[in-house]
Amino acid sequence: MKLQLALSLLLIASSAVAGDLSMYCGKGTVDQMDEFVDSGLVRDESAYARFDDGVISYSVIYSDGEYTFIKSNRNIGGVEFFQSSASGDFSQSELVDGFSCHIND
Repeated sequence: MKLQLALSLLLIASSAVAGDLSMYCGKGTVDQMDEFVDSGLVRDESAYARFDDGVISYSVIYSDGEYTFIKSNRNIGGVEFFQSSASGDFSQSELVDGFSCHIND
């Protein structure tokens, strides 16, 4: 009985993860990326990620096939916006300061 319960819980847990899409962000394009700097689950065709590179903070919003990068320098303030359409097999963004994001499961 305990084995059946354990197997059932394992099956439920694996089905909850299987097929979930995530947005991954990292240095370079999807084929060059060695590691991710942040990721976020895609829900209702949208996702959010946030990461830092030195004094520069990036927030990335993915919504309905469009990426918006919000860049801010913590030392001098202000924000810059960069927008790009998702393209390719992994719905990849354009490079912004050497960073890109893509969608994958």
